[in-house]
Amino acid sequence: MNAREGNELLANPEVVKGIGQKIDNHGSDEDNSPTLRVSYCDHIWSNLAGYRIFNIELSVRMGALHEVVWSLSGFELAGFDLTGEEFHLISRLVYEKFGINLGEQKRMLVIERLQKELRRGGFSSFKEYYDHVTQDTTGQALLTMIDRISTNHTFFFREKDHFDLLTAEILPKILQKLPGAGQNLRFWSAGCSSGEEPYTLAMTINEYLGPKINIIGVDILATDISVTALAKASRGVYADTETAQISSGLKNRYFMKSGDGTWAVKQSLKKMILFRRLNLMRQTYPFKNKFHVIFCRNVMIYFDVPTRTALLERFCACLEPGGYLFLGHSESLGRSSELLKYIKPAVYQKVVRG
Repeated sequence: MNAREGNELLANPEVVKGIGQKIDNHGSDEDNSPTLRVSYCDHIWSNLAGYRIFNIELSVRMGALHEVVWSLSGFELAGFDLTGEEFHLISRLVYEKFGINLGEQKRMLVIERLQKELRRGGFSSFKEYYDHVTQDTTGQALLTMIDRISTNHTFFFREKDHFDLLTAEILPKILQKLPGAGQNLRFWSAGCSSGEEPYTLAMTINEYLGPKINIIGVDILATDISVTALAKASRGVYADTETAQISSGLKNRYFMKSGDGTWAVKQSLKKMILFRRLNLMRQTYPFKNKFHVIFCRNVMIYFDVPTRTALLERFCACLEPGGYLFLGHSESLGRSSELLKYIKPAVYQKVVRG
């Protein structure tokens, strides 16, 4: 943060109100300008509603940022308070409906993500907002809440080694086992977020199959809990910075550049993918056919062990015999699973019995 930003913070009455609680006058410096040491948040919300616990304290000289001098936990900005009871109600609801485990360390995230909904709906407390969500018979308020809470960070060719393995080893093995012409390859991107993963998958398969794709056929199902993420995925339009991981060759083959600098996925790639909303906490999934490959990466990190175990069992039930499951590198199962055989880090194969 620079001096200009420091001045802007101090000029805001809400910030000054908070800072005033922590001012410690340490006298004057050598040119007799008073120096105040104050605490403020290093992540000030633009709307200054809500609060954070922060630990950066700065020396402010004549109202401008001077230097970092010491650290101490600090004050609150004016905004919504989340009581322990309210956090328990919201975290339990999120867990029961979506399997996401919001531990105490996620308390500030809940405030950050939901405070706009409280202001937008005119709610005076998190309890009032919680009551609205649970009493909404349309279910829309619940969907909006999970949209706000869930994290949708992803990018094209994330964990590129997975896609390299797919073309080098897994696709050749699957194709050898296909019955013949007319049999489609079936993939599921579970927790597809804003679409970067399924589009990466489609490009990878296209590049591998070439003209054979018209004979074999490829079906990619991409699902997510977030309506907002799925809307962006279906549009298939990405900022230039969001496509930085895609080579220029692939970008020119599978995307069209718009006048505003964005890149739109070509219809030839889009038609390979079916985007649908799906809650992975369903006890059964409405699929007629099993999948050769399932990608569910960086999703289970939000689940507790019982939820992960149950989800893995459902994934295995949806896999073809010998089918493959790709997880995130932070979600490794080890090598002792009875249902899945370790192939490579974060890559497993369904155990064929009998």
